[in-house]
Amino acid sequence: MLNDAVRPRLRIFAVPLRLGVLLLALSSSSAVATDAIEFDLDQVRWVNRILVVAADSQQQRDLLAMASDAKAHSCQFSNRDLRMLLIVAGSTVFFDGKAVGATSASRLIAQLGLPEEEFAMLLIGKDGGIKQRWRSAVPVQEIFAVIDGMPMRRSESDADLDCR
Repeated sequence: MLNDAVRPRLRIFAVPLRLGVLLLALSSSSAVATDAIEFDLDQVRWVNRILVVAADSQQQRDLLAMASDAKAHSCQFSNRDLRMLLIVAGSTVFFDGKAVGATSASRLIAQLGLPEEEFAMLLIGKDGGIKQRWRSAVPVQEIFAVIDGMPMRRSESDADLDCR
């Protein structure tokens, strides 16, 4: 029987499949949102940390690399309650591999104040505050180190799943 601390984290393991679908969508000439979701950062406040990765079409390779890294480290993402928000070409948004509706996408982009036509990564804490900004892709281990240094994370690590 799973304890309550572990059960909510298991749903994040569905992320690799959704990211696989996202990788296919991004690698095609255009990503079409047929089942777009509505999303707002307040929906995950105090529940998840968010890694925002934004790239224009010229930096799509960096964005794909970050999505692939997330897929390869899904257990570590789960342990840190970390979810991914991808923004492509300043208008198309994916949250955990699901397309976000145009209204929500526009609101998120404006709220985050991301530079246009530049690669950017933001780490948003559970409190909704921006904890770190990067102007280029960084290894996930660097992102994990920032998270692991947070006081809230130190108290959460006792419930971590074994990722080996």
